[in-house]
Amino acid sequence: MFYKKLEVYNLQRFCKNINFSDSKLNLIFKLEQKKKEILKYDSNNSYIFPDICETALNELRVIAAPELAKEGQTIEAIRILCNVPADSEFLTEATVWLDHWYRSSDWGKETKLYLKEASNCPSGVKLRKLS
Repeated sequence: MFYKKLEVYNLQRFCKNINFSDSKLNLIFKLEQKKKEILKYDSNNSYIFPDICETALNELRVIAAPELAKEGQTIEAIRILCNVPADSEFLTEATVWLDHWYRSSDWGKETKLYLKEASNCPSGVKLRKLS
C-alpha cells in the first residue's frame, strides 16, 4: 500500500516538472502506461491518476498531434486526439484540429474514415454527425 502511495506521489512530481520540449510521443506513451497501471491494479479506486498528470497528458496530445500530421502521420495524430476525454480543458483544441483535418483536401478522407470507425472519440463527436 505504501508503495502505491509513493508511486502516485512520484508520478505527481514527474507531471509537475514535465518538459514539453522533450519527445512528446515518449511522454504520452509513458503517462498512458502509468495511467493503465494505476487503474488496473486499483480495484477499489483508492488511487487515482493524478489530475495534474491527466492535464499534462492531454496538453501533450494536442501539442504532438499537429507535429505528427506535418510528418505525414495523420492517422496517429487523429488517434491521439481521440484520446482527449470529453471533460478535458483541451477538448476544444483537439476538436479544432480534427475539424481542420476533416475539411482538408489532403487529410479529409483519412479523417472521415477514421472517425466513422472510431467508437469513442469525444473530440470527433460533432464531425461524426456530419458524415
